[in-house]
Amino acid sequence: MKPLQFAYRTRPQRVFTNGTLSNTLYTCTGSPQGCVLSPLLFILYTNDCKSTHANCHLIKFADDTVLLSLLSGTEQNHGQALYNFIEWCNSALLELNVSKTKEMVIDFRRKPQRTDPVVIHCEEVDVMDQYKYLGTIFDNTLEFEQNTEAIIKKAHQRQYLI
Repeated sequence: MKPLQFAYRTRPQRVFTNGTLSNTLYTCTGSPQGCVLSPLLFILYTNDCKSTHANCHLIKFADDTVLLSLLSGTEQNHGQALYNFIEWCNSALLELNVSKTKEMVIDFRRKPQRTDPVVIHCEEVDVMDQYKYLGTIFDNTLEFEQNTEAIIKKAHQRQYLI
């Protein structure tokens, strides 16, 4: 009979890299990669992550999240909405990958203001002029020229099928 502490650890995991197979590790958390329930479970787990700040909205799709803030007056950043999101991730034991976190500022004022850099866990977030989200390329002027070019390029590559 297995000791009680290992009775619930039923999923073995191993990694094969550089021709070497790691030792077996048994886990009881998470869901297996490729499991059809994984996206639904993640959505349910993160359902209570919402922004309660005016003009700040969290847009979630599977494990991608966008914080969209409409700034006015002297506002220069997401303010408390960003810090609440970071705090929620910490309390939910979700790790933010700052190296994959990007910021894009769209400013239509006559005199665009320089924004302070966003810092998460002592790392500065990269500021982008364009960003691809869910297959659509957005740029900081909201002109979809890059997106249109990408679609045309893809159509030219697949034209031989016709």
